[in-house]
Amino acid sequence: MRLTNILPMRLLLSLFVCVLTGCGGGGGNTVSTAAAPPSSVVPADGTSGVALNQVVTAAFPALMDASTINTATFTLAEAGGFLIPGAVIYNVTTRVASFTPTVAL
Repeated sequence: MRLTNILPMRLLLSLFVCVLTGCGGGGGNTVSTAAAPPSSVVPADGTSGVALNQVVTAAFPALMDASTINTATFTLAEAGGFLIPGAVIYNVTTRVASFTPTVAL
């Protein structure tokens, strides 16, 4: 992956996972019913020199309701608050949400 320092300002990742719906009884495959912070985010908040087409990922420790992870709840913004447009997908199997920017960072 080619890294560049074209974007000197830091990027802030904002994850707003809404209160989730759906619940089952016990087991590791139940859907979380509360907002869950990600267990890891790549690249980390404040990282500079990321690739211009960097996909941002967030891994969750619990199964999340895929319908609640979207462009309204998973956003990427410049330090000044400007939201970067992009597409969001959530992989139920890996419990990873991905944000793919539609413009160069």
